[in-house]
Amino acid sequence: MTAIHAISLSKQFSDGQDLFNELSFTIPCGVTALVGKNGSGKSHLASILAKQSQPTSGSVEWEGGVKSVGVYLQEASLDDLECSIASYLGMEDKLEALTQISRGATDSQWFERISDSDWQLEQALADLMETLRLPKDVNTKLRRLSGGQRAIIRLYRLLNQEHDAWILDEPTNHLDAKHIDWLVATLKKRSVPILVISHNITFLNNTDRILELSSLGITCFGGGFQGYLKQKEEKIAAVNKMAKTLEKARKVKVERAQRREITAQRLASRGEKQRASGSQPKILMDGKKQGAQVANAAVKAQNERQMAELDQKLQEVKSQLEQFKPQKWYTSEAQSGGRVKVHFQDFSHALIESESINQQILSGEHVWLKGLMALENPPYCACWSVAIIRALVDISR
Repeated sequence: MTAIHAISLSKQFSDGQDLFNELSFTIPCGVTALVGKNGSGKSHLASILAKQSQPTSGSVEWEGGVKSVGVYLQEASLDDLECSIASYLGMEDKLEALTQISRGATDSQWFERISDSDWQLEQALADLMETLRLPKDVNTKLRRLSGGQRAIIRLYRLLNQEHDAWILDEPTNHLDAKHIDWLVATLKKRSVPILVISHNITFLNNTDRILELSSLGITCFGGGFQGYLKQKEEKIAAVNKMAKTLEKARKVKVERAQRREITAQRLASRGEKQRASGSQPKILMDGKKQGAQVANAAVKAQNERQMAELDQKLQEVKSQLEQFKPQKWYTSEAQSGGRVKVHFQDFSHALIESESINQQILSGEHVWLKGLMALENPPYCACWSVAIIRALVDISR
């Protein structure tokens, strides 16, 4: 079976802090998402699975013909920013050859650069630019593209390279809805192991399974995001039930111990009165007292051990509940309600030719500023964002 296997992976920093311990799981063919809170070690784990870094202990096995893994990192190479789109895609020489030939050049060097399938390259690239919603001019430098456009062209190039598996670290960052749809469709066509770190709900709803990394280890959930939420809710309900059972058992133990202590005190008081009255021999009373003390000490020690065990189990359960706290997910649904925090009235900006906006933002709301990326002049696609952020800063002051 074609798969990537993690075998007892552990990662420890130089200061002795553990990032994760004894992780064992398999990434089979299909799209597997890796989720987890910030700082849980997702990127470190992805790097280890790609064999770009080493674990403190454990191993990674590529099985079933997996010899090369394509890796997408969040940060692009600065050197690539000076490349043109054509150069980045490895098409610059072929385009130059086609241009020279169209101008009448007959030198063999131009014909050697192209194959029979390259005669329609210019049209194919034009179609690709339209599909990816990139500038029509393939001589455009990557530094002039928006963050989303750079991300999509990096993904396109990587996913069209010869690899047996892919590991993508937050590829949905900067992508708009249409680009995410393209990424989902592209990954679905590949019957190989694919691991994607993402917190985008749209993307997660199109995965085959979800792995969640936490301080408790790694947990596999089948299906997409909705299946993940349902299974997680079931786990939370089960853990909550266990916590209540343990708390109830602890309460019963405490009450029994208190009753036992009260009974022991009463018996001791009664014994002291009998001893003082002289109704029974002193040696007999001393023996009873000593026996009662030994028995009470044994019962108390046993009760303390049982309480310690209950407390430990309860702490473990509470630790699980702590890990089940909600993560941050990217969603288009705003949380509404609360007081008006920001009110835009006939808002406009000198750099932007657009209608003014009238909008309120309530406390607790998450605002999604949505729009297609600019194709011809990418820097202006963020003008509204910058203008509104500046306005928010001014208002907050």
